[in-house]
Amino acid sequence: MNYRITYILVLLLLFSSCAKENNLRCNLLYEKALHRWLQYSLTDSTLCLEEAKLYLDSIDCRPVKRKVFELNLSVRYLLKDYEGGKKYVESFNSSDFATSYKKDMYIKAFEAAIFESRGDTVRRNQLFKKLINEIQLYLNKTPNEESLYDLFLVKRIIEDQSEILKEIEHIRSSKLYEDKVIDSIILMLETSDKNQTFIFN
Repeated sequence: MNYRITYILVLLLLFSSCAKENNLRCNLLYEKALHRWLQYSLTDSTLCLEEAKLYLDSIDCRPVKRKVFELNLSVRYLLKDYEGGKKYVESFNSSDFATSYKKDMYIKAFEAAIFESRGDTVRRNQLFKKLINEIQLYLNKTPNEESLYDLFLVKRIIEDQSEILKEIEHIRSSKLYEDKVIDSIILMLETSDKNQTFIFN
């Protein structure tokens, strides 16, 4: 009996040690990928992105940390690997995301990029309209700052900015959100590229 308990304890210690070692390895791979991504921002060399992707594809830690997920999306988008980005998001469960619409949001962003790359802005806009409705339905039930930001991140791509600003000021007058939240959304609208169809939070 004592032998069995000792055996179980040794196994637990081994598993714990392996998990810690694996986490360190994953963090190192992430740092290397981030470094290559930063180098791309300075050089525009797609080789840097390809190397970043290789590092990210080697990360097998579960659960995948948000920073790894977001960097992976960014790298795939910049490489125009829209199909790969879509499949990557699809490999996760809906429960891995903080909100019910989030997985679909990322999938639709890559699908929209695929349509846009083919010159099909009509179908791209249809996707974004569906997504706007999804986020709005979620906000109606669960008002929160992040989802409000998501909503206008999508709206800025297909809607007129002056109309969006009117809507935002109407939301401000409702006092449902703090002024600083509304101001940060307005700043995002003023500084973001309307033609950037990637939704990245």
